[in-house]
Amino acid sequence: MQQGHSFRSPEKSIKTLQDVERFRGSNTCSKILNFIKDINIQMPDTDVLTEQSSAVRVMLDFFLRLRLSLETPSSTSNCRYGDPKFRVWHGNLYNEVQSLLTVLLPEKVLASRIELTPYLMASFGDPDRLDFGTGHELSFVSFLLCCYVLEIFSVADLRPLGAEVFPMYIALVRALLRKFRLEPAGSRGVWGLDDYFFLPFYWGSAQLINHESLLPSSIHDAHLIEKFRESFLYFSSIDFIMKSKSASLSATSPLLVDVSQIRTWKKINSGLLKMYQGECLSKLPIMRHFLFGSILPFE
Repeated sequence: MQQGHSFRSPEKSIKTLQDVERFRGSNTCSKILNFIKDINIQMPDTDVLTEQSSAVRVMLDFFLRLRLSLETPSSTSNCRYGDPKFRVWHGNLYNEVQSLLTVLLPEKVLASRIELTPYLMASFGDPDRLDFGTGHELSFVSFLLCCYVLEIFSVADLRPLGAEVFPMYIALVRALLRKFRLEPAGSRGVWGLDDYFFLPFYWGSAQLINHESLLPSSIHDAHLIEKFRESFLYFSSIDFIMKSKSASLSATSPLLVDVSQIRTWKKINSGLLKMYQGECLSKLPIMRHFLFGSILPFE
């Protein structure tokens, strides 16, 4: 960013299908897609450890603190979905986010906190609707992208962002989903890939492209799911679905079962990118909540 850049609080700008089309042809959409693809390229062989930058370590510490904040007895609310106590947790999140940005941001871009705060606050679900979905996941990716544009993260950080920071974010959100029973935001049910997430499947399939023994059909082996759920995003996602729902994977997630019949992870990975563009970045119910600011403007 140029010196003296004027940061501003991001706001919702998409209201119609025409606005979605305008966004899909914009530089901002290209930035988001390229960032997602750049991380994807770094995901194969992520079992090979890389050195963490100070910025990555700050993010990991942030998620550790938030996980500790959840280590209290589970709610006794009788609500099937949406425990109102989530609003209290989300309200306390603001101070944690400000503490993070104070450490993460260098002095020259400290003013960007007005722009970064809403993205990160929106990354954990909606305190009014008590739900979570792929739009909130996109908010977190947008927060990382903004930090990347501001040079807080470098190219060398893309691998640990995808292989270490993002899994910690997903683990925290899953803990929130379990504790507060957040409703799926805009879920397509059995017609969708997952009730809550998308990118763990896209980046998770990239992790497995060079794996010698784990195949797409391996998701049907409960022993392999248990063995590799801590190592690979794709398997952790399957594990979460199976433990969250009482019915079989074929009943709750037939699309994932169909995907498992594809022979290679590389082909799955390519198809999931196209699906993400069509099912997430091109859908009005998702993109009407997206925030645009000076770093990611609505053009």
